[in-house]
Amino acid sequence: MTKDIVYYTLFGEEVYYQNLNLSIKSLREIANFEGDILVFSDKKINNSAIINVVLDFAEFKDWFELRFRCNDYFNFRGYSNIIFLDTDVLVVKNLEPLFNSKVGLTCFEQADHYIDTGIINTPFFDFKMFWNNWYKHPINAGQIIFDGVKFAKILDTWKQVHFDFRNKKFFTLNTKYKKTWSDQCSLNYLLRKDMIDFRVVKHGLRLPIVPTHNF
Repeated sequence: MTKDIVYYTLFGEEVYYQNLNLSIKSLREIANFEGDILVFSDKKINNSAIINVVLDFAEFKDWFELRFRCNDYFNFRGYSNIIFLDTDVLVVKNLEPLFNSKVGLTCFEQADHYIDTGIINTPFFDFKMFWNNWYKHPINAGQIIFDGVKFAKILDTWKQVHFDFRNKKFFTLNTKYKKTWSDQCSLNYLLRKDMIDFRVVKHGLRLPIVPTHNF
């Protein structure tokens, strides 16, 4: 396997599509990424330089599921490194030094101060679970590098944990604050429980290109 791929999941407001264009531009022109770029979206993207898979997002209970259900809609075999990025991520350095790490997943510490403090996320679920599996150096689910060989197995594990959360087998979601589980919750849980082999890169940075929330 010699090829690499970056994939995004995208649906909703036009601002997300604007973010995507800037993120791809940073990949190509700043990070000099030469692999494939794949975008799952809810409407067609007119860009011949990317692979675009258009899906009906109504079938998803929450749209986060797509990042670990992506194998159902695209064949990732043949890629050495598979990178997931949120559309609001700018890539400002070459990614290759992070490849071939001999672990299944390379991820990044959460850089957003309002997540680190727990101000936003504490009400989402019970305090004990938050403290044990999230609060201490939380991991960002918006920028992940997968080893291509282990990709499918990791996604299956992540999917199972996420669906167990959704079905309330681990703890009860406080629906007053949040209606669905997020990928952040399930990713941090499976890493804390050592369900997959991974490494954490410090000083990763995720900046909203066009802020869509008022904190």
